[in-house]
Amino acid sequence: PDTRFYNLAWEQILSPSDHVLKAPRDEVATSQVVHLAWSAAFVEYLAASGVPRDRIVLVGHWLLGLYAARYRSYFQPREALARRFGLDSQKRWVFVPENYRWAFLPDGRLESLAKTGLSREALFEMRAYCHDTLTQLLTWCERLAREQQVEVILRPRPATSLREFRRFVRTQTTIAAPAFRLIKELSVREWVLASDVTVSTYSTVLIEAAIAEKQIVMAAPTPIPVSLRYEGCDLVEPAVSEQEFIDRSMAQGN
Repeated sequence: PDTRFYNLAWEQILSPSDHVLKAPRDEVATSQVVHLAWSAAFVEYLAASGVPRDRIVLVGHWLLGLYAARYRSYFQPREALARRFGLDSQKRWVFVPENYRWAFLPDGRLESLAKTGLSREALFEMRAYCHDTLTQLLTWCERLAREQQVEVILRPRPATSLREFRRFVRTQTTIAAPAFRLIKELSVREWVLASDVTVSTYSTVLIEAAIAEKQIVMAAPTPIPVSLRYEGCDLVEPAVSEQEFIDRSMAQGN
């Protein structure tokens, strides 16, 4: 009974769907947990969700602070990652953090989430979008990896197993043996720091890569639905075709 619980709130850059799904809802979450907030806007979001202000601590974005130059030596250097995973350190590294959780959710899970207040139509729209976009992005990555002198490193999100992801590649695409690398180990931070360019559609890892002063490419074969967009999506001109995706991934200093 004397234990104190802290919510690190790992995701605080929220899309409209996240605003609904990530809001504290029960008495324990609102009154018995101390919530750490990155920004004044997130403080207001928590307060509007019923969290007492004395249970909210504004700490800033301490995770992004780890990209500062004085902390980078803590993470494994590119050469160490190359040896560990059999990568060519002399090639251009294109890092793709997979962030398409909705593509992997079954109907039953979506129906359950609809009970939280998000519309059923929005949930199924997000799944269709993520399924189709991930399928296209995998095809683009395959062509990039085969045609250019690059290492394309695709890291499935923590909640998606390699087995599940390989099944998606096998059953939902025409890719027989991927030329890109599927690597689950390590955090996105280590891969962002070691790579030359980071590619995603709407993942906030693009923001991390920009802060790390790395090149970024927003791959958007189809428009991002309103339910998944956040303000940062409007700050980058998207690559909407396969050739544009390849050209931007290989461009120096984009």
